[in-house]
Amino acid sequence: MAKGLHTSKQFPEINLTGIVVADQWDNNGTVISYAFQADDEKKYVVMPTDIADLKIWSRKRVEVHALLHSSGQLEILHIKERFPGYE
Repeated sequence: MAKGLHTSKQFPEINLTGIVVADQWDNNGTVISYAFQADDEKKYVVMPTDIADLKIWSRKRVEVHALLHSSGQLEILHIKERFPGYE
């Protein structure tokens, strides 16, 4: 489970299918953050603690089971599990 978060009404659990995409890069061109482009056409920010695990899934279709946290206009995913996606 994402560190410090527990399932609650405040952080609902959701399942999404989509593609992991690079979202930000440092000055050397290294990816420093990822986003999740879901089939519902929404873009979700991926918590930094989940980034290393998602690097291998970059540009691949996956299904995620996550806690959803909203902060202003950002939709943030705290990924609990991920699975290969299906076409």
